[in-house]
Amino acid sequence: MSNNDDWVCLSCVKCLDLVDIIIIVTILVLLYVAIKTESYDRTCPEGPLTTDMSLCREGNGKAYNQAIPQDDDTPEMIKLRILRGAESLVKHVRWRMIYIGAVIIAFLVTALILPCWNWKHLMLILILSFVVMYGISNFNDFHHYNHVKAYIIQNVEKL
Repeated sequence: MSNNDDWVCLSCVKCLDLVDIIIIVTILVLLYVAIKTESYDRTCPEGPLTTDMSLCREGNGKAYNQAIPQDDDTPEMIKLRILRGAESLVKHVRWRMIYIGAVIIAFLVTALILPCWNWKHLMLILILSFVVMYGISNFNDFHHYNHVKAYIIQNVEKL
């Protein structure tokens, strides 16, 4: 593909070369793995390593299953569960959700704005989307959830 063909083609399928196809397939495979792993982490107590899948359900995820109250909890155990719940606010694996969002944005921008698919354009949009979304997420976690977590811990310690 010559430099003149990078932005304009009559048919995008004709523009894709082997490298474009390999990069796009790799991005899609990583997207599938990220979605699958995120799903397990949100519903299974040991994430993807959970052997007994009957334990997997909404609200029983890896980051917060230690916060689920039990009928026989002692006051100390209740405090510990509250602290574990507070920690789960910032304990999630943020890069996977950001990668999923960045891939969606990159494919949408590439499909709707650019006249032809090209792995360089796709990767540039993907990386920029990821960096911006990761920065926003970190900023939010630091300036919001860390304060919530700290206040919950301070209140529990007073009990």
